Amino acid sequence: MSVADPNANSAENPPLAVYTDQSNVVGGMTADVVVYDNGGVLVIIWNDAEDKLLGMPRAIFVGEPSRLRQPVELSNWK
Repeated sequence: MSVADPNANSAENPPLAVYTDQSNVVGGMTADVVVYDNGGVLVIIWNDAEDKLLGMPRAIFVGEPSRLRQPVELSNWK
């Protein structure tokens, strides 16, 4: 997908990131959960609460009728 000006709408509708809570559902780690919304994509991000490394972001494209979750799992950081 190509957009002429990807930042054209950001002044009117700035992206929103919210810390929600801690969770223990991803890989047995205690994770800080942050939700990021830019109006078209909702990203749920699990960050390891101990080392603060990114564990598993999951994107949901709001305009997609099936609202499939697109996961990415990151592990074994060095």
